[in-house]
Amino acid sequence: MITIKSFPLQNYTRQVDKAVVIFGSPTCTACKRVTEVVIPLLEQVHTDIEFMFLDGDKFEGTADYYDVEYYPTLVYFMKGIEKERIQSTNIKEIESALFKK
Repeated sequence: MITIKSFPLQNYTRQVDKAVVIFGSPTCTACKRVTEVVIPLLEQVHTDIEFMFLDGDKFEGTADYYDVEYYPTLVYFMKGIEKERIQSTNIKEIESALFKK
């Protein structure tokens, strides 16, 4: 998983065909569960997707730009275009919401 350290976010999401950006905070317990447990499992199954973490506390303007109200929020992009989003720590809910067949 990549930790986003510079801007704009669109540059990251356009560089790859598929990306999931996790908007969160290092102090958020639910965010830690997503980044430490859920994302590694998803990375094993969805090897064609780039997973990225964005610290919404550090880059508040970007979280605001993407209308992120709660952490963690996972946003699925295809070629830089938002396709789905979910606020959850449950792996089954995340998979079903983001990766609809």
